Amino acid sequence: MGYPNFNLGNYSVVLEQVNDAEALVAQLSRISGYSEKLARRQVSSCPTCLMKGLDQEGADDMQVLLQVNDCSVVSVKDVGI
Repeated sequence: MGYPNFNLGNYSVVLEQVNDAEALVAQLSRISGYSEKLARRQVSSCPTCLMKGLDQEGADDMQVLLQVNDCSVVSVKDVGI
């Protein structure tokens, strides 16, 4: 499994930059349900898609949560249908 597909909409959350890898791994594990191993793999693969299939509100919320304490730079992409 690369990243969760929520099947709620057309938005993806993309990790663009990592500023604090340990804080981001902890944040991903806490809010997304990623195992620590998967979170570390995703963080080390930056830039990478973290989640897809979100609606705009959910993607925006995840962007805010993942950028807490400036541990990362995350963008939201509308990937269309």
